[in-house]
Amino acid sequence: MNFELVQTLAQVIRSLPEEERTLLETELQHKYQKQNTLQKLQELGDKIQKRRGKKVL
Repeated sequence: MNFELVQTLAQVIRSLPEEERTLLETELQHKYQKQNTLQKLQELGDKIQKRRGKKVL
């Protein structure tokens, strides 16, 4: 891990005005939610394929 890069990013984030920091948090949460949704969809698809004997729809 690049410790210096992480430290610098943390300093930059802390130096942001509150409005910009809030925007950054919102963007990061949105990205996490999207990734989480995609992961759940993949898991459901895997379960469906398993039940169907790996037959493609």
